[in-house]
Amino acid sequence: PANQIPVIVGVLDAQAILNTSSAGKSLNTQWNAAMKALNDDMQKKEAGLRAQAQQLETARGNNPPSADYIAKRKALEQQDVQYQQAFAKNKQAWDGRLDKARDSIATAARKAMQDIAKQRGLTLILDRAAVPYSPQPWNITDEVLARLNKALPSVKL
Repeated sequence: PANQIPVIVGVLDAQAILNTSSAGKSLNTQWNAAMKALNDDMQKKEAGLRAQAQQLETARGNNPPSADYIAKRKALEQQDVQYQQAFAKNKQAWDGRLDKARDSIATAARKAMQDIAKQRGLTLILDRAAVPYSPQPWNITDEVLARLNKALPSVKL
């Protein structure tokens, strides 16, 4: 019965595993580069639209808005909406790839954690975030990290 199982505790810093593992660092680097490229592209497009809008305003001068001006202005606004939608769609796709890559890391970390739990006879593993204090011998983070780095040195975004 469950009440007869001895409780042998291990503590794991899951956040440290995601951020300091080789795969986690690799993933963060790839993510930052992808987001920079996505944002830089959007900024270039927006700058182009602003330049076109400025040219349109300069060409109009102090004259009342003509039908041609109104049509061109509306076309610029529609282009901006399209850029925003494309950006959101691309961002969502990247987010999905990030989630999938993080799942790969979590799966490999879980395998390493289970192996260590079996080896040490642990019956309960708690996340470090939920444990304000624990004796150092309970901490299995470094062992899990070492095994994870060996099993999954990198992950592709």
